Amino acid sequence: MATAALTADSFPVPRASAPSAQRTGWWGRLFARPVQSMRGVVYPPFCLVCDVDLEDPDESFCAGCLAEMMRVGESACQRCALRVGSFVATSHGCLACRRQNHRFDAAIRLGIYEGKLRETCLSFKSVHNELLGPALTRLFLRYQGEFLRSVHPDMVVAVPLHFVRHFRRGFNQAESLARCLAAELQLPHRSRILKRVRRTRPQSELKRDERRENVHGAFRARPAADLKEATVLLVDDILTTGATCSDAARALKAAGAARVVVAVVARSQE
Repeated sequence: MATAALTADSFPVPRASAPSAQRTGWWGRLFARPVQSMRGVVYPPFCLVCDVDLEDPDESFCAGCLAEMMRVGESACQRCALRVGSFVATSHGCLACRRQNHRFDAAIRLGIYEGKLRETCLSFKSVHNELLGPALTRLFLRYQGEFLRSVHPDMVVAVPLHFVRHFRRGFNQAESLARCLAAELQLPHRSRILKRVRRTRPQSELKRDERRENVHGAFRARPAADLKEATVLLVDDILTTGATCSDAARALKAAGAARVVVAVVARSQE
């Protein structure tokens, strides 16, 4: 069956907004306080970026780091999540991404790849910092949860590492984040649906015009993947040129996916 052409208008991307307070009944607060107090004694909470002690055991970042990581009210391109001016029309993409011919339909990010958020992303690549997966998921739901749910995804898929790199690192940060997001959104986490079939050079070592060629044809959906007319939430840690997510989206759509929406922790302004 033919499907209608998809544009970024299909995915209205709101600006990040401040979190709304959640109300809890008196009975919930009564039982939560002693549990939180004991947890604070056994596992003293500290900021996952700067290691400062935290007063609230439910938080993972201090107010200073959080304020720098999350620029509330900042405008972003609806198609590629690049930071743009407040009055720039991006319903069909910004000037930068119109030339890229991305295969994904929209992108959402927590913030810009700089400062504290850059430190967090680099730390997230270490197996010793897998706690950042749940912490960043909570931020996603707090600041961008409305958008993630409005997309109505059918499943969550992470951008995979090549098996050699995965073996050496022992950990895929995108997989950790995708697993946590799927659990919180109550969606299937299809960890094996997308495969990296070609070992590529790290994108960070290449110039902008070399990155798309580097990952061209690097991904393939498994033959048994049932993606007919599905909306896929594709998760990665950093979006720079969009070449990696674009080729992953190409593979998902070749297997039948109707829409691919990218969710990343940080968007590079390079």
